Amino acid sequence: MGVIAAKAAFDELLAAYESIAASRYRDLASDRPLVGIVGGAVPREVFHGFGATPVHIAGLERSRENVAEFMEESAPWHWQGIAEGMLRGDYKELAAIVLDRSHQHFYYYLKEMQRQGAGRAFPPVFLLDWIQSADKEHSRYHDVQVRAFVFNLERVTGQPYAPERTALAVHDYNQMRATLRSFQSFRSSANLSGVVAYQLMAASQAMRPARHRELLAAVMRTDLTTGAGAPRALLVSSESMMALHLHEAVTAAGGVVVAEDDWWGTRSAHQDAPTTGSIADLCAFYAFLGIGEFVAPMTKRTAWYRDAAHFTGIDFAVLHHSINDEHAGWDYPFIIEDLARLGIPSVCVEGDLQTSAGRAQVAAAIGRTIDGRTGTAK
Repeated sequence: MGVIAAKAAFDELLAAYESIAASRYRDLASDRPLVGIVGGAVPREVFHGFGATPVHIAGLERSRENVAEFMEESAPWHWQGIAEGMLRGDYKELAAIVLDRSHQHFYYYLKEMQRQGAGRAFPPVFLLDWIQSADKEHSRYHDVQVRAFVFNLERVTGQPYAPERTALAVHDYNQMRATLRSFQSFRSSANLSGVVAYQLMAASQAMRPARHRELLAAVMRTDLTTGAGAPRALLVSSESMMALHLHEAVTAAGGVVVAEDDWWGTRSAHQDAPTTGSIADLCAFYAFLGIGEFVAPMTKRTAWYRDAAHFTGIDFAVLHHSINDEHAGWDYPFIIEDLARLGIPSVCVEGDLQTSAGRAQVAAAIGRTIDGRTGTAK
């Protein structure tokens, strides 16, 4: 591909990202059913095996016009954003919505809305309640979850489960993961804007893996160098980074993000999924690659940033404590100590990233860390 094709690929990827960020699913050209995904532990490959296309639901809207009577203000803001859109009918183009175990409480909120007659515009909503455990006592429960998952997908897609189709989908995703791993190195060596890099990677949540791989490979064949020499940051947060506020705060402070703890970013470039075609194997694989504090044991929690530190080089880490983090960043002390053993300084920041004042507070704290590292002063 030449320069023009690379520019066209860049624009298509950004357009796909904008479509899912703004919940404009009608903009996604698809001849297959679209199934919405909430959470990082729902295996995307499975949907392609049923002839459907999975799309990420971001829930970035900060509005309580419709949801106020059903959810308290302290509920995670992206839950409120998704529910607001569902009550308004924004997701009626979707054949179904599937939530992972980390969103089980949100699932019951949605079911209560339906019980009260407010969910008439909802597509079918399912919970994939896969426990993050390989213990034998949970195997029977996991079998029930897989059977329910298959039954629901057969019903909404009209396609029977075929392990060989799922295995082919896994092969496509693994090829995409290989391209994403190359892109991880590319974004660091090119000092590519963390905001742009995240958008290009997250576009994978809105298109078939083969198409995303083709477009991303074209982008890597052009010069996108920005911010050369900026300190390289790794991000950790307990909330989705799809809104890009944390990336933008690092940029405003003079840094560049080269890795983030989010399934739509760095985690999407993780190790390859099992190619057995077994839905149970995929569920188990995804369960240990989920977002944020839900990952256990701790060795699984730390694997992604150890890889990032080795392959991309990290100058400092930012750990964001969300105002909606009901777990209160319980694992942050361990992560900070572990990063220190790797020679990576960290800063833990608080602030509501959905407000301009909160974003300014976070950017200022990050700026002080960069200044201390470089020996400069403002």
